[in-house]
Formats: sequence, C-alpha cells, structure tokens
Amino acid sequence: MDDRYEIRGKIGQGGLGAVYRAFDKRMNREVAIKRIVQEKGKEKGTDEESEATRQMTKEAGALAALQHPHIVTVYDVGVDEDGPYVVMELLTGKTLDEVVTRAPMTGTDFREFCLQTQEALIAAQDLGIVHRDLKPGNVMLTWLPSGKFQVKIVDFGLAKFSPKASLQTLDQQDSIYGSIFYMAPEQFERVPLDSRTDMYAIGCVYYFALTGRNPFDGDTGPQVMAAHLGHVVTPLSELRPDLPKWLCDWIMWHINRLPTDRPTDARQSLQVFLQNDAAPLQVQMSEPVKPTPPAPPLRPRLIIPGGGPGPTPTSPAVVTTAAPMVAPPSTQTMPQPLLPPEGSLPSIHTTSVHLVAEAASPDSDTGPIPVAIPVAEAIPVASMVPTGPLSAGGSALTPTRRPPTSPAPAPAPAPRVQATATRQATATKQASATRPAPTQVPTPAKPSKKPMIFSLLGTTLALLAIGLYFVYQKVEERKREDAFKALLTSAIDPKTTEVALNKTDLDRLIRSMTTESNLGERQKVTKSLALGKSTDGENIDARVLELALDPETPAERREEVFREVIVPRKNPAALPSLMNFIRESKDEACLYSAILAATPYAGDEEFSGFLNILKTAQNDQTRTAAEQALIAIIGKSQNAAGMKKSLTDQYSTTANPDLQRSLKKVLGP
Repeated sequence: MDDRYEIRGKIGQGGLGAVYRAFDKRMNREVAIKRIVQEKGKEKGTDEESEATRQMTKEAGALAALQHPHIVTVYDVGVDEDGPYVVMELLTGKTLDEVVTRAPMTGTDFREFCLQTQEALIAAQDLGIVHRDLKPGNVMLTWLPSGKFQVKIVDFGLAKFSPKASLQTLDQQDSIYGSIFYMAPEQFERVPLDSRTDMYAIGCVYYFALTGRNPFDGDTGPQVMAAHLGHVVTPLSELRPDLPKWLCDWIMWHINRLPTDRPTDARQSLQVFLQNDAAPLQVQMSEPVKPTPPAPPLRPRLIIPGGGPGPTPTSPAVVTTAAPMVAPPSTQTMPQPLLPPEGSLPSIHTTSVHLVAEAASPDSDTGPIPVAIPVAEAIPVASMVPTGPLSAGGSALTPTRRPPTSPAPAPAPAPRVQATATRQATATKQASATRPAPTQVPTPAKPSKKPMIFSLLGTTLALLAIGLYFVYQKVEERKREDAFKALLTSAIDPKTTEVALNKTDLDRLIRSMTTESNLGERQKVTKSLALGKSTDGENIDARVLELALDPETPAERREEVFREVIVPRKNPAALPSLMNFIRESKDEACLYSAILAATPYAGDEEFSGFLNILKTAQNDQTRTAAEQALIAIIGKSQNAAGMKKSLTDQYSTTANPDLQRSLKKVLGP
C-alpha cells in the first residue's frame, strides 16, 4: 500500500478479511480499508491465499458496480506486498442489530427502512448480484445532518455475479454460524440460489427489526437449521398487533418455505408494498395464485393469510378491511423511534400525528375507524371509502365523505286542550311545576355470564391445543435427535458393519460434513457414510461423490470424504468421475486421496493418466500414490510387458532424478 493511506486502527474482522480505519491523504477524508487475513501456518502463494484473493477481487468488483446511495461505496482497489486491499467509504453509524438492541422499530421508521433496503436490492438484482449473506450485522444505519437516518448494505463478499442460479459457498465456520439465522432453506439444501434467497433473508431481517427476535431460532446450529427447514415461525401479527395486517402479511410473504411462494425479486416486493401502503385503510393482501394449485405440502408452510383465487404475482390485489383498535405490541421492549446520536441536532423529519376516530353512525354495523391526520393538516372527521381494488398500475381508491348525521327533528307540540279545573287544582299544578323533577338513574342491565364462560372456555381450549402441539413438536424433535445420535453412536461400534440410512438421515450427514467443526463428531459422520446402506433407494455413493467433487466444498472436508468415505465404500462406478478429478485437480491433498480411491479399480485405460500424474507430481505424497497405482495396474494387466517397456523408455529419456527414482520403483528389480 502506498503512502496515500495512513492506517489509524482496526475496526473489525470477518470470515475472509480485516477492516481498518485509515486516512486518504490525497482526498483528505477518512476511509475504510479491507484486506485479506493471512492465516497462521499458511505461506504466501498457496491455494488458500489465492482463493481468498479471488474472493476479495470478486467483492471489489461487485461493490464497484453497485453505485447506489444505500450500498457502501468502493473508492479504490490495489495490491501490495501484504496482498490485495479494497478502499471503501467509512461508515460511522450502527448496525441494525445494535440499533434494535435498544428497542424494535416503530411502524413509521420501518417504512423508511424498508423503502431504502428494497431500493438497494433492486439495484443489486438488476446487475444479477445475489448478496447471499443479508443479516442485521450487514445493514448499517447512519444519520444525515438533518436527523434522517440512511441505510447502507455492506459486505457483498459472498455475492456472485450470476444471471443463472448458483450454489451456496461455505467459507469459515464463524461466518456460517453468524448468518445461520437468516439463511434460506435452499442454502442448507445446497440447491441453486437466486434473488428469492435474498428475499427470504431480508424478510428475516425485517422480522427482527420489528420484534427484536429472530423468526427462526434455536439453541444450536442444527436446531436453527431445523426451524428453517420445518418452517417453525410465529406469525408477525401475533407479536406486533399494532401494525397493519397487510404489513405483517407482506413480511411473512418473504419468509415462505418454498422460493416459489416468495416475491420474485425486490422490484415486485416493493411494488406490492407501495400499493398497500397507499391505501388509506388497513388492507390485507391476497396471495398471488399460480395457474395450477399445488398439492398440499407435507410440511408446515406459512403463506400470505387471506389467500385464495386471485390475481397473478405481477399485480397482487388487496382487500380493504376496517382497522380495529389493537392491543400494545407483545415484544420484549416497546418500539421506540430512531433518534440521531447524542449531541446531534433534533431531526427535522419528526412529525407528530393525532389519532382521530370517527364514531359509528347509528345505522352502521362497523366500529370507529382510526385515521392518522397530521396536526398541521387536521380536517373534519371523514371516512376514506375504497371504491375499487388496488392494481399494479395504481390505486382505484376514491376518497368520499360520509354525510353528517342530521339531528333528530324536534317533536311537534301537542295541541292545547281546553279543560275546566278548580282553582285549587290549578294552584297545585303551578306549585308542582316550580319544583325540579327528580332525575331517574336507569338500572344497568346485568351482563349474561354464559357468553363470558363460553369465551373463556374457547380461549382455554385453544391455548391448550397450541401447547399440546408445541409439546408434540418438541417430543418429535427430541425423538429425531435421539435417533440420529444413536445412528452416529452405532456407526463407530467395531461390531457395526452396516448403517441404515434414509434420505433425511443422508441429507443431514451430508450437511454435517461441511458444517460440523468438532473432529470427533465429524468422524462419526464419515463412519456413518462409509457404512451407510440406503433404505429408500437414495444413491449414497452418488451423493458422497458429488460432495467430494464439488469445488465449493472446503478442501480439507473433500479430502476427508475421499479418504474416509469413498475409499472404504469400494464402488467401481466412481472410477470415471475420480479420473476426471485426478486429471484436472491442483489440490495435492485431495489428489492423493482421490488416487487411493481410484487405484483398486484402475486398469489399462488409466495407465497413461497415472503416468502423467507421476511425471507432474509436486510432492512425495502424490508421487507415491501414483507409483502404487501404476504397480497395481501392471500387476493385473495382460499387457504388463508393453507397459514396462514404456516406462523403461521414459526412464532413459528423462533427466528428472525424482521421476527416475519413481520409475525404478514401478519397474521393480
């Protein structure tokens, strides 16, 4: 790094790099500099460092293309003796998780927060970028001089330019666990990802912003993954009944279990938000309907309440309903407005509002309708009545006013009746008229106890049913967990020769190979896979081989799969894929294990391939594995003499002493 940047301190460290506060002398401004962290024991120029450099370059390219007010700006990219670095704008605000620690967001602040984040995601998705790691720690809030907060999405280190769907990349374990609360189910299932993955993550972020809790939670990583995969979530409307029903439904729409049940992208998501937000009354969204209704799912799935036959996803309709008075939100801390940092001037964007409720007319069967009216624009009480549904093109709501209720006409005076009366009667009547008549207080009717009893009974039964359901879920989860632990325990028993696996168990074992950090537990996983036998037709060998050959699987885990699973499974059908990997791989550790896995099944056709490996091997381990493979091939070949002649010719023409020693070993005495 040249003298232009003066490092002034370390800000933080993530999965791939560290971030420093620095001063740009040329532009006279503070900046943030991110660079690769050199792991202990890793030399420069290794494959690990090259991969980290590639990730850094990719991040810089992604951010440089995203020039947007709500995405962190990249100023410069460079490489020096310590590796590559990226110079970015220095953000002095707080991350969303730091802000929400004080209290959840109010509805007013959330609206602004939502608009800014959606605008940022639209810009990224228009360039084909999937962030893949959206979480509260990657969303920062800064405050402008006017007191208005500004959202900045940071850390596109896991993003990919990908007009086509791509697979989830797993980096270091701390990065995975820090994001697990906001990862979409398809990221655990290792299936292609697209913009709907970011829609799921931002929906989880919105849920957190309004409640201060994660929608999918658990005490351990596997429990959180199970919550995502089983879609175990409390509807937002139950935690924030003070918010409009349509807003809660809109957020829950994002975190549906299946990608096809979510918004296609941020553009569609924001369009639906603005249409519903424009309605003067609380509205409830209708779920976009597919041409052919899908079969009922076998797992819990929460889609937009109020769904049914309706418009296509490009123009979701809304159904207007009166907004009832609601109870306070049931979050741990009451929502509070976002205020500028201490020492700043008050925000000029804060506006007080009055809640004006119109009393229901005598002939109306609806209750009072709350209408938010700014103090400076207070108008006579009126009701905004929708005259048509919302569409993608705009609102069809027309404001009308209810006519004021006319006072009841005064009763007509009764006709005067002439009558004769005694003077005494007249005097008595006049005396009575001078005394005020006593006010009669009506006796209130006693409320019936039967409706109250039935209501309490119904509530009690409902709570009991919910409690029993969650107890059942916990019991079933415990059973599954105990069964999986028993499976792992039996696998390491010396007497065990076979482990029965169904697709669910196999999926969990495959995931554990990339997520389990405890060596002892991972050894149980590899042993289970090595001894596994399918009980439902699932091809275990194909799944294991796919994991080992996947370039996004961490190198050390791939080497374990080759050595601890594929070698003991002894499946000849894996040979073609193994030979392709051996010819193309540059990873010496994985190469050695792949050769060991392929050697028992190699024949005459693989002779030339292993000879090339022997000639190009960069370390003794790979060279030894190639020697053993050639010896095994010659030992069972009917063309052994021809192969030895080829090796003798190679020995006489090469000047490489390492290759000569290896050829002598293969040729034997």
